[in-house]
Amino acid sequence: MVAVIPSVASDEASYHSPPATDLSLGLIIFAIYILALTCHVISWLLTPNGHPTQDPVASDHETLSNNDSFEPVVLDQIAPARTYRQWTAEMKDVVNTSSSFNTCAICLGPMEDKDIIRHLQCCHVFHSSCFSQWFFRRHDTCPICKSRIMPPS
Repeated sequence: MVAVIPSVASDEASYHSPPATDLSLGLIIFAIYILALTCHVISWLLTPNGHPTQDPVASDHETLSNNDSFEPVVLDQIAPARTYRQWTAEMKDVVNTSSSFNTCAICLGPMEDKDIIRHLQCCHVFHSSCFSQWFFRRHDTCPICKSRIMPPS
């Protein structure tokens, strides 16, 4: 009498997909990779200088103005420069020493008494040099709250 013993090789073969399926899956994964790479290269080519933004503090939601109002005279009208000490003396009822008024939200540096600052109508305060760079890059909104800072045209 001969006993039939199932071979181990036939059991292993039943758990693997056929070679044609493996090849198809590999081609699909390769095609998806090529498509993603192509999209990335196209988006890189369409952005100026290959960078998504030239301003590290810029936001996708901010408004950029095309008018010619970005001049030093306008900057001094909308946000006059003064020392931090002068500003805190004028705003002593509003400002306390533990508040967020002690840090420039653009550079994240501390505000010191001798620093020249600019105060916007929305009550946000920045180092003068930081805000001037922001302004002269044609931003017409507050870097924090995005309220419009330009006078009506």
